[in-house]
Amino acid sequence: MTTPCPRCGSRSTTPLTGYAHHCHACRRDFGFADPAQATDAADAVQELHFYIGGYGGPSYRLFLSAGKFSIETWDAEVLPIAAPGEPFRHTPARFRRIVRRLFRHYHMADWNKEYNAPVYDGTQWELTLHLRNQQKLRFHGSNAYPPRFRLLLGLLAPHFRAEGVQFNTCI
Repeated sequence: MTTPCPRCGSRSTTPLTGYAHHCHACRRDFGFADPAQATDAADAVQELHFYIGGYGGPSYRLFLSAGKFSIETWDAEVLPIAAPGEPFRHTPARFRRIVRRLFRHYHMADWNKEYNAPVYDGTQWELTLHLRNQQKLRFHGSNAYPPRFRLLLGLLAPHFRAEGVQFNTCI
């Protein structure tokens, strides 16, 4: 399976070294050539804030850090939490795994800052990472998404399910 370019979405890419790839469509490299750079970038993240929702439909906001997480919902169905098997536990290690996956495999450092499609209603989203140096990385969109966005939703879904939130989106 080829890795899609986070800028143009082309699957015409070639692996380079480490987590780096070259896109033949837009002729740009993406990812980290040195795996330690990906780890360092991920380790600088202190908090992750994610919002997804739309006009007249369910909306969700997730706040995630090494020590805790919380969820806010609007017009979303909250179900009683069942007790199947082992309960969900948010840990600092889980937080680090999520953030590292964003940098290593989803190539988030190379995402466009904005993804938009000319549709009036639909789904809006925003992902903001708060870094150790007080800076922020912010990505957002309206009815358009970076490659592997569905994988991002799947990565965050256990946190929603742990709070009994039926996590649905129309993308």
